[in-house]
Amino acid sequence: MGDALAEQNASQSGMGTDARQAPGTPDEVESFELTDVTGRTVTIEGPVERIILGDARQIYIVAALQPRNPVNTIIGWRDDLRQFDGDTYAKYMVIFPDVQCIAEFGSPYSGEFRVERAIALEADVVTLNLGGLERAREAGMIEQLDEVGILVVVIDYLQEPLENTVPSTYLLGRLLGEEDRAQEEEDFYQQQVNLVHFRVAQLEEEKPVVFMDTAAGIQTAEIFCRTFGQANLGLLVERAGGVNLGSELVPGWSGEVNSAQIIVADPDVIIGTGSNWFPYSPDGDFVSLGYFTEPADARRRLQKLGRERPGSSKLQAVKTGRHHTVWLQC
Repeated sequence: MGDALAEQNASQSGMGTDARQAPGTPDEVESFELTDVTGRTVTIEGPVERIILGDARQIYIVAALQPRNPVNTIIGWRDDLRQFDGDTYAKYMVIFPDVQCIAEFGSPYSGEFRVERAIALEADVVTLNLGGLERAREAGMIEQLDEVGILVVVIDYLQEPLENTVPSTYLLGRLLGEEDRAQEEEDFYQQQVNLVHFRVAQLEEEKPVVFMDTAAGIQTAEIFCRTFGQANLGLLVERAGGVNLGSELVPGWSGEVNSAQIIVADPDVIIGTGSNWFPYSPDGDFVSLGYFTEPADARRRLQKLGRERPGSSKLQAVKTGRHHTVWLQC
């Protein structure tokens, strides 16, 4: 069952610059160097046995690399898995009950991460997401960790997925001593990406305009929230043969939008993101997706979004049945 859970969460996005160093697992060498996705080089002294995940949802890839016991080396993580992917957290609690022993930290990107607690837990490494790196720097977190000898490794599956998924998976595989498994995941992922690229190259019809409705209904059905610019699923829309409306509406990686902008643009396709956000937003109108999703409830919630958002019922994507939702926890 643990293998099945890990495999279901294993394939996320990207290929890019090669982060590989000399072969050998952490148990076989006294020290080794890693270059993370920002180009920072860190020297790992001996085996890595105590890791804090700056984003608990990085456990999806850890589980793919260590399917039998993904929490073996994880001593701490941000408290976001429980809040933003309640189904996965509940599933892990059943299959990997040691999850409840993992220390929870505040966000590394808003000054809520307690460095003194990381010291008390004798952490070897803290992993951070590329998207929050500058905020972590501004909060002084990276400098504080450096001063006490806790290494920071930056990975990225969100901002530039097609460039950074492969090197990020290698980095985690190297830290965990699971290089062979990481290579298997990378090879499988790359095969799927190449297949998509091949099929897109054969397309002749006009590219559809796609609006990525990030965290659709996480507050109420009446409010449009955010969308992706040229990052994350917005980038994947473009690589998959569409035109990402968010690239025109928001600068940078993501940003807020309002209903008037969507009504004027009238996109061909709307794709919302959904997860079990009830721990975070008990009264939200989002489409709850995850291990315990009831298809009928998901359809009802999606229809409510198309019906109750101001002007949504007149959008061509809603009228023609091209209003969809996909699982994503942000």
